[in-house]
Amino acid sequence: MQIREEPQNLDKAFPFSIREIRIWNDPAKKDVFHWHDCLEITCIRQGRGRYYVNGRVYEMYGGDIIIFNNMEPHAWDVTGDNGMLALVTVFSPSLVANQTSLFDYEYLGPFLDRGPNFKNRLSGEEEATHQIFGLLEDAYEEYAGRREGYNLMIKAIILQVLTLLIRYYQDDAKPRGQIEKRRCDMERIGKALDYIQKNYNNDLSLDAAAKIACMSPNYFSAFFRKTVGETFVEYLCRCRIFAAHEAIWNSNESITRIASDCGFNNMSNFYRSYRRIIGERPSASRTHRERE
Repeated sequence: MQIREEPQNLDKAFPFSIREIRIWNDPAKKDVFHWHDCLEITCIRQGRGRYYVNGRVYEMYGGDIIIFNNMEPHAWDVTGDNGMLALVTVFSPSLVANQTSLFDYEYLGPFLDRGPNFKNRLSGEEEATHQIFGLLEDAYEEYAGRREGYNLMIKAIILQVLTLLIRYYQDDAKPRGQIEKRRCDMERIGKALDYIQKNYNNDLSLDAAAKIACMSPNYFSAFFRKTVGETFVEYLCRCRIFAAHEAIWNSNESITRIASDCGFNNMSNFYRSYRRIIGERPSASRTHRERE
């Protein structure tokens, strides 16, 4: 599993975007989770598929909605033949929330203040889902038309959507102190992930990564597994194998040299890990012929 940031490049003056996309399975993105520094509300117009987030799998159908905050790595696959047609809305918390205003902050409750039974998916059978779907369709038309005052209209729509989400999740609110700690921990884990990605070819230890995250090794180990979905050692090994796999396809170096450059000092371990993660034994000669 890899986790990558996917920048949204929203307009600073009006940090909002809504677009219709058709989602297909992409072999290049298998086991790749992404996150972004904005909030997301995705409406499934047609098709079916699965979303993966926080260790859960959500079966999605036309009419369903799924939401993500700016700290949740997520991924998907499509189970239908024609992909999933989705209306994807992303916006910065700053669109609606002023850090100096407690009232504005309340709008973000469904994205930030979550209890243990929270579910990212809103079923298409719920009345609130129908209402939110309709409002976002209106926002899509406003965004596409860009008539005078469209930004004011869209902000008003988003506030309605957030209010409906507050009501929908009202029995699952989480105490703010807990979510503040969770946000802080996520930022620390992000620093550790960045450190691993930049130094995977070195002799990394859990203690060193925990120090980067300003956590005790035991707490870091447990929180890392809960957040990322695998242990520190498993994640580090996966980063190294993916780097080796790419190097095999794009260089003429020997397998032994590539394994060493990617942080492996034991070839048996490298071959075993490569087959487990990639699904086949590495062969530089075969891949070179295929590239040619």
